[in-house]
Amino acid sequence: MDYNNLSNEKPAAFPNRLLGTFRRISLGVKLPMIVIALATVAFLISTFLSVQTSETALIGHLQEALAAQAVSQADLIRSHLIWTRSMAVDLAAQAATVDSNESNQLKVIESTLANNDQIFGSTIAYEPYRFQTDLYYWSPYYSRTPDGKLRFTQLGNPDYNYFKWDWYTLPKEQRKPVLSPPYYDAGGGEIWMVTWSVPFFDANGKVKGVATADIAFSQTQDIVHQIAVGKQGYAFLIDKQGTLLGIGENGGQYQIMIDSMLIKDAQDQDTAWNALINAMVKGDSGFTMVTDPSGSSVFVAYQPIGLDTDWSLGLVYPQAELLQPVTQLRNSLILFSIFVAVIFAVILFFFTRTITRPLQELASYTSHFSQEQLKKGIEARPIHLQTHDELEDLANSFNLMAKNLVTAFETMEEKVATRTHSLQLAAEVGRVVSQVRALDIMLKDAAELIRSRFDLYYVQVYLIDPTHTSLALKAGTGTVGVELLNRNHKLPLNATSINGRAAIEKRSMVVADTSTSATFKPNPLLPHTRSEMAVPLLVGEKVVGVLDMQSAHAGSLSQETLPAFEALAGQLAIAIQNASLLGETESARAEVERQARQLVRRNWSEYLDAIHAPESLGFVFEENQVSTIASAEAAWPRQPEKTVTAPITVTGEPLGMLIMESENQSPEEAELVHAVARQVAQQIENLRIIESAERYRAEAEQASRRLTREGWKDFMEDKVEEGLGFLYDTNSVQPVGNTEIDEEQGLILPLKVRDESVGKMVIQGVEPEDQEIRELADAVAERLSAHIENLRLSSQIEKRAHHERILQEVTSRVSSSVTVETAMRRAVEEVGRLMGRKAFIKLTEKETLDKGAASQEDAQ
Repeated sequence: MDYNNLSNEKPAAFPNRLLGTFRRISLGVKLPMIVIALATVAFLISTFLSVQTSETALIGHLQEALAAQAVSQADLIRSHLIWTRSMAVDLAAQAATVDSNESNQLKVIESTLANNDQIFGSTIAYEPYRFQTDLYYWSPYYSRTPDGKLRFTQLGNPDYNYFKWDWYTLPKEQRKPVLSPPYYDAGGGEIWMVTWSVPFFDANGKVKGVATADIAFSQTQDIVHQIAVGKQGYAFLIDKQGTLLGIGENGGQYQIMIDSMLIKDAQDQDTAWNALINAMVKGDSGFTMVTDPSGSSVFVAYQPIGLDTDWSLGLVYPQAELLQPVTQLRNSLILFSIFVAVIFAVILFFFTRTITRPLQELASYTSHFSQEQLKKGIEARPIHLQTHDELEDLANSFNLMAKNLVTAFETMEEKVATRTHSLQLAAEVGRVVSQVRALDIMLKDAAELIRSRFDLYYVQVYLIDPTHTSLALKAGTGTVGVELLNRNHKLPLNATSINGRAAIEKRSMVVADTSTSATFKPNPLLPHTRSEMAVPLLVGEKVVGVLDMQSAHAGSLSQETLPAFEALAGQLAIAIQNASLLGETESARAEVERQARQLVRRNWSEYLDAIHAPESLGFVFEENQVSTIASAEAAWPRQPEKTVTAPITVTGEPLGMLIMESENQSPEEAELVHAVARQVAQQIENLRIIESAERYRAEAEQASRRLTREGWKDFMEDKVEEGLGFLYDTNSVQPVGNTEIDEEQGLILPLKVRDESVGKMVIQGVEPEDQEIRELADAVAERLSAHIENLRLSSQIEKRAHHERILQEVTSRVSSSVTVETAMRRAVEEVGRLMGRKAFIKLTEKETLDKGAASQEDAQ
């Protein structure tokens, strides 16, 4: 073998050669291979879906079972804690009822330990001087020695001030039993323990002391250690810091009460485990699949313990143990699929032989039926199959097809060449007309270009007018087109003409030979037309016009050339739409600019109104001084030819000029002046907007204050003439009325609503240096002002609502009347009844009415 040639072979050569080899394999081999492959893939997919379904079902069952077990085991730990808490509660109850006698108290503690082996130690700690009036400390403590005997220690002494320790202060403050976190008793039993502390009270409900029960934490750890989670699973218990309090036998090597279950410097696969531990620390419960610190995929169900312990229990179930039956099932199904595939291969191989042999004869027949034979008009030898099925029918169809192809191939190449040439010309014309230009110019150029490229007699373009009642001629070639355009030639939008019909029916109309067409209508201006084609110009489903083409040769425009012209018409329609949109965009932009200039001019006219600002503003810098100018003529330079001038414009509207005198004018100076003018225009426009906004804001505030003042005026007129006021004399609150109030010795604070004074608050006896009282009084006055304003507005709204109800009731009663007398009677009755006053209603003549009005004015 030539290894040099092998090393120089392209990387893709081997896959291509392998693919070619496969293609050359007979159908008798490929068909079984493909069927077997498809059947195998289908079986594997079915196997995969079955396995996935089994896994999902197993995980669902495990989730329910593991979550239920987590709840059950958490309840077991909680029950253990509640049971041990009851011992401390009983001890507290006995301490509250037993006399304050030392021997009795010691017997109670000793009896509690003697009857409850779970308690390691216990004490009853009293508040200062509550056990005996001469004892500040009293806290006797009994604990168990390693040999099971009881040991006594007096905790209450100055060296051990138990009043500051958490086991005493927390239950005292919370007034309920409290469980301490696990701690190591270094000076006593040398074990890890937890303590229940329960307060007890005297007859008045005051804390008298605290009773405790120390419990070996190994009891809780044993419960966790003995929890069975499958065969290889384990349970673990953590506190609110994530510290491991207890773990099962399969949990790995951990230092209990020291190691944290949170993984430091966690990698991607460990972040889920840390998220699980954080969820347990927060007190959540749930079920999840993670990778534990040992790298194993596990399912974890977790449940908080409760009882304010901040402990959480987790049950870990290995994924491999759960999915082991599923894995075995998958392997068995794969082996079975391979066995079935081999059997299928043997059966299909012999079956396909009955199909492939006739097909091979058909393939041999078609290989002799080449393009050269079609060109020469040579018919191939007929094929004869006697299979008495579809293959025999297929052979007969091949024989007929060969005979027809020889006949059709003689004219096919000529037609293909003609159509290809037409499509090329259509593409060329389409590229030219696709350029966005003015609509009339584009249509004129397009019509002439189509006529010249396709050697046509006449080309014209119609567009649908805005009323959608006619087709208006927009472009035509030659002198005929000019004459028709001068006439403003139009066609009715109906089926009486070929162009109108094409627009209505949205399809092309072709007259291949005008001499034999009954629908063709000759035009005296175009006597040489022998064929015509009308193609609708479509944009989506919308017709925008018609492209009409006429030829001096019959058959030149026919169904064979129609695809090229339809493609061209589509491009022309898009070009028409683009040109129309361009015109509309230009018109809209010009209108927007015009309105913007008008708005700028109106705003500046309102700004320079000679009231808020002079009608003209100008400044001149000369001899290192800036001075104002009265008019544009005064600012105009003495030598205009030696100046650089730049307009100050905002959105195209000129507002002024920036003029700089310069002996040597240069492009750089001119560009600088124009740049400064642009910056000045932008800045003065911003400042004008700011000043106008400030002015409008001041006017709005003034109007708001006026409305507030008028509103309070009306409100006070409705109340009492003397006004509203109240006095507190350190004993009671009374209306002020006409009482004289000495305001000279008091702190006077105005009551303001929107900077309008509506009253005042006077506080007597406040010293000027008492800043705290002054600040408090200011806050009270501010909130009182806002509240009474809200109450006034609420009263006003209720009053208006009352009036609306009266009006609605009167209107309802009056509208139901059928006569004038009934309507007047009901109106005066409802008005008088609802308003509680005497009312009159009367119809009279105009003169009498005028006299009555005059007399009323005299009376007033």
